[in-house]
Amino acid sequence: MLTNALQARGAATESLIVNISRQGLIYIPSMFILGAIFHETGLIWAQPVADTLFLLLAIGLYFRMSGKGND
Repeated sequence: MLTNALQARGAATESLIVNISRQGLIYIPSMFILGAIFHETGLIWAQPVADTLFLLLAIGLYFRMSGKGND
């Protein structure tokens, strides 16, 4: 939802960062890191961890965009 809000507000760069980071920059590394530490359980938890980090990134970029005064 926040990705769509960024796109609607004309924040192309922020929207691109959010879209690329979900799978490529957050999920894949979390699979490797959590898989190495916790084995199969880490792989199961990689998706919820990646979604949480993705949400925090999207919220941060949205508030950064909102703070610029681009209403």
